[in-house]
Amino acid sequence: MDEEKAPAPLASGEGGPERRLLGGGGGGGAALTAAKKCSGPSKVDYSALMTCYHGSEGMSLLEQASDVWKKSGYGSVPHTNVQGKSFNADYPTLSKALCKAGSTAKDCQKLAWQ
Repeated sequence: MDEEKAPAPLASGEGGPERRLLGGGGGGGAALTAAKKCSGPSKVDYSALMTCYHGSEGMSLLEQASDVWKKSGYGSVPHTNVQGKSFNADYPTLSKALCKAGSTAKDCQKLAWQ
């Protein structure tokens, strides 16, 4: 199947996973385009990937991913944890958390909170 024929995204209230999980663009378009570009260099059979994506196995995997996401309690991507604590993914917040946790990155040597 073509990426142009990707299934429409399911609405949140329809009881199923949202295909948005696969690329953020609704219907998986961005992810399917990326998959097509990456399939050759990574030696992944693109037609087998599309068969999975458009078939019952693809839907089952999306349902499983949706369940894991819902149980996580996270509401954003990327979501970052440092030593089990949640932090915003912006540079100042995350770098401070990493440095305080003992990172030996060069930036940590320059920062006052080290």
